[in-house]
Amino acid sequence: AEDYIKEKLNIKENYKVESIIAIGYKDEVKEHISEEKLDFDKIHVNKFI
Repeated sequence: AEDYIKEKLNIKENYKVESIIAIGYKDEVKEHISEEKLDFDKIHVNKFI
């Protein structure tokens, strides 16, 4: 499982995956946020930075 997660999230080999935590609610509905309000320095999708 760790190798799969490292590959999917582009985590370097010298790091270990200790845990994965899902946050939020399955049926949660959020209001749309405009792109102007997003802080793109804090957003990382499907990768390790």
